[in-house]
Amino acid sequence: MKTLTIVTRVHPARKNYLKTNIESIRTQTCNDYQHILLRDDKTVKGYGKLMANQSLQNVIGINGRYVMVLDDDDKLIDKDFIKEFKAAISEKPDIVFFRGIVHGLGILPPDDFWKNPPRRGRIASFCFAVKRNLWKSYISEFGKVKIAGDWMFLSKCYSESKKFMWLDRIVAKTQKRRR
Repeated sequence: MKTLTIVTRVHPARKNYLKTNIESIRTQTCNDYQHILLRDDKTVKGYGKLMANQSLQNVIGINGRYVMVLDDDDKLIDKDFIKEFKAAISEKPDIVFFRGIVHGLGILPPDDFWKNPPRRGRIASFCFAVKRNLWKSYISEFGKVKIAGDWMFLSKCYSESKKFMWLDRIVAKTQKRRR
């Protein structure tokens, strides 16, 4: 079993972003990960946020103890992320939080929200990983809404968990500007 499964939703019109996403994962200094590309969007322009959120329920074959989402228009920027993540989870937290950069919003979670319960709009989907059992139990929460599906999912996982860990590293960033 791998330490971390990274799930990437693939938009059909973002091949260049996907290439950068995959390369950012392949350059990790530790290969104790599984990367699942979710390619069920067969449209030309993408099937929209709600269906993209719902598609996460279709992920099969997760072989990691923890799971995170890194969409095709995001990339890892910390080459030691998986190595540091693996070293940090010795106490087996339910959720591991880390930081990321979202164009237009800066670093999330910001300092005033760091080590506090997650807040909507103050955390991105690539700023946390959850244990596989939490993923399986609550991933349907991600697909209940068009916007803030990541928040709905994380909120449910957080309310059902007891052990959290904050890995104070900026590990990922968006490749494009927010709309």
